[in-house]
Amino acid sequence: MKKRLLVCALIVSPLLCVVAEDEAEAPKPGGSSLARAFQSAVRIDENTLSMAGNKPDKRIATDEILAGLKDDDIFLKIDGDELKWKLLREHVDALDTEINRPDMQEAGVAAMRSSAHRARFRKLLRDYIYYGVFAYEARRKGLSVPAEAFEEQRAMARKRYAAMGVVGERLQKLMDQPESFYEHNLTNALLYLEYREKILTPKVVVEDDTAAKLVVVRHQKNQAVVATNEVKRVLIHDILKKLQGGMDFAEAARTWSECDSAEGGGVLMSDEDDDEPAEIEAGDLQPAVEKAYMKLKEGEISGVVETPYAWHIVKLLKRKPANEDDDETVQLAHIMLEKELLRPEFDLAGAREKIRKDTLRSASKAEFVELFKQTPIECKIPLMDDENGPGRRTKIIHEED
Repeated sequence: MKKRLLVCALIVSPLLCVVAEDEAEAPKPGGSSLARAFQSAVRIDENTLSMAGNKPDKRIATDEILAGLKDDDIFLKIDGDELKWKLLREHVDALDTEINRPDMQEAGVAAMRSSAHRARFRKLLRDYIYYGVFAYEARRKGLSVPAEAFEEQRAMARKRYAAMGVVGERLQKLMDQPESFYEHNLTNALLYLEYREKILTPKVVVEDDTAAKLVVVRHQKNQAVVATNEVKRVLIHDILKKLQGGMDFAEAARTWSECDSAEGGGVLMSDEDDDEPAEIEAGDLQPAVEKAYMKLKEGEISGVVETPYAWHIVKLLKRKPANEDDDETVQLAHIMLEKELLRPEFDLAGAREKIRKDTLRSASKAEFVELFKQTPIECKIPLMDDENGPGRRTKIIHEED
């Protein structure tokens, strides 16, 4: 049975590329579908929803409330915007996916699926409240959304759902119903954009000297990154020379490697709690690393291997030839020095836009805090936290990394 692999920057994954904070944007529905709008940079804190805490008594109480709801019950009301329980429940259920984990018992898979379901519910509800609060204020100020904006978003949603398989088919069916969670949330999200554009954006002014300072600071930081990476590049080659001169690989890994495997002498383990080395197959690791270890005999070390994210020295511990049941696997140890990533350089216009977006995002967060305290909200589960006490709405929010 193949075991899960945790291999630092060796694993082939786009998630390894750290996104610079200047690429993050305020929440928006544009670009694909409302699912894109759910990737809000600003969330109501986990403690805002009573079900979001880790306290079992709080979670059980909320589950009992939800279990007793009927489809036509109004689950959430933000002034005139009423969301029926059925609409939220159906949308969360539509996002459910099969969990294929043959290494887990049925009870474990069920628990994992239940946890994912709960997380989706919290996320959708947090985002709905965020957009709904702004939508309420937008309506109060007489703002509205052009009909063509709805059609544009619906067209992009259909295109996105078409590429999402079974889940996309479910969401498409729900979206085409006379009333849906999608329609409610899209309305609120677009009203949020109107509020941001008409009310918040005009307040954001970026001075030229502020933008010019950011241009200089970003360049200086990138120069520091280049210098740091050069030091690491020289160091990894020096480590290789020490290994070739007879230094113990495990000792070198514990001394210099920046991978979590360093404590264990660089050995790549199948799981954090497992004492056995990982059985690594072709395709598990970065192509450059795979190409390097394929040339090694047991006990040999590679030269310096460079990937987009790090420098490595790889040692082949064991090779298990392929048979009629399994592909060839290897056991490896490695020493890794991680690269620091350069961030995009700015010209004056780019720096001004970066500052504008950051300022607007902060303004949106601050505005939400104030509006949330003033907005009439009724919900079947309490929107409060323990610290503020009964009946007092929380104003804790956070920004996702």
